[in-house]
Amino acid sequence: MKKIQLFAVALVCGFIFTSCGDKKADIPHKDGLKHEYFKNIQFNVKGYMVKGFNPLPEDIVSKTDGFLIISDESDKLRELRFVLKGKLEDSYTYGFARQVYRYTDSSVIFSQYDKFGKRLLMSRPNGINTIYERELVLENGMPATQRGLGFDGQPLLSFIQKNYECDSLGRIIWESNVD
Repeated sequence: MKKIQLFAVALVCGFIFTSCGDKKADIPHKDGLKHEYFKNIQFNVKGYMVKGFNPLPEDIVSKTDGFLIISDESDKLRELRFVLKGKLEDSYTYGFARQVYRYTDSSVIFSQYDKFGKRLLMSRPNGINTIYERELVLENGMPATQRGLGFDGQPLLSFIQKNYECDSLGRIIWESNVD
């Protein structure tokens, strides 16, 4: 009888111990995508991907400004949001409410939107061209070129194009402008 009681106590303690860990806010959603909250973000992970660091636990998410990174089952970034105390808001610091990423066979294209879903300007070089999207052209899965796309999705020839060189881990180690 004592062995059964000891086993039951050990089982309950094990359950309590495993369920009380510092759980990262990895919130499952009905869309089937992975939702993670972070205090900070970093670019230049695999050259073009955004990744978070300093994960926010669930109890802190509703009280702290941060970033929501939404990824699919293969860890491809689908959306990056700036979140203010748990609510999607405009951000003057980061200049966007959300960035949406989409993938083609040879590129990653991303756009910025405000909290109402209106597409935002990404840049206006020389006050002439309006860039609504950026396209990162890939070669062998690594970023090779970045170019600006107009509202119609066509490359803007007068936008300064950047070429990249990556290391073996896919991080950008050199970039040059193409006139």
